[in-house]
Amino acid sequence: MSIAYRYTRDINLSKDFLQESFIIIFNKLDQFDSTKGNFEGWTARIIINKILEHKRKAREFYFEDYTDIEPIVDNPIFHKLSVDELKIEIAKLPEIYRVILQLHYFDEFTHSEIAKLLAIEPSSSRSRLTRAKQLITARWRHLQTANSHGVK
Repeated sequence: MSIAYRYTRDINLSKDFLQESFIIIFNKLDQFDSTKGNFEGWTARIIINKILEHKRKAREFYFEDYTDIEPIVDNPIFHKLSVDELKIEIAKLPEIYRVILQLHYFDEFTHSEIAKLLAIEPSSSRSRLTRAKQLITARWRHLQTANSHGVK
């Protein structure tokens, strides 16, 4: 349920997708291969695929091309944020950046897998992940500057 909610941000939609996913899981149970991963990961991918398939068909994603963005290598700012602060900043991201960041870091999808799910190029997945990190970094720097000047 938490995975479905993370991608839909709607409790009722999450329940619907979870129910639909359980039907798929039940019907494909014989296809599960424990040598390729654990059951939890397999079911999570089915839930995520179901939600993203729906979003793609409903054209709920707005894609921009950010090919001009320089990649950021493991920005140390992310280590300065608490888990709660990071969750808040991720929630503020536009959906297309938030989804890619979640898929890559939390659900451990590769850029090739993300590209396939979202019908984009792997390079677009990488650049959008970079953009997500830049947005979080910029927000953190703004907050640090404001806090150092006594502004809340």
